[in-house]
Amino acid sequence: MTGGRYDELVDYFRVYRCDPELQLTVPALEREQAPLVIGIAALGGGTVGRAYADNDWVYVVHLDGVLLASGADLHCGGIARTHRQMAAVLATHLADAGTDSVLDAHADRLSLWADDVELADADD
Repeated sequence: MTGGRYDELVDYFRVYRCDPELQLTVPALEREQAPLVIGIAALGGGTVGRAYADNDWVYVVHLDGVLLASGADLHCGGIARTHRQMAAVLATHLADAGTDSVLDAHADRLSLWADDVELADADD
């Protein structure tokens, strides 16, 4: 509960008193699509570009500056992943979630971007 209401979205970066270590803009598929930005950080702090296993992550998703999703419930388990890779994992989840939220209209955009991240990382 935040501010006396159960339905208010919580910005977990404020809860954990930290800032995103990396912000990524998901490219638009159509000219009129608003900017879609994912902010992410390794809980406890991390170095961008370094892969972490058994770690938890905090994230936010903004569409045109409006907070649409936030959490600290993203986990990589025993697989070491970078900030960018975890943002792609999050994007895949959001694309598949089917939550009847504003983000559902951006499922293709999120999914294609996550695929591009995976392909780029496979080439490295």
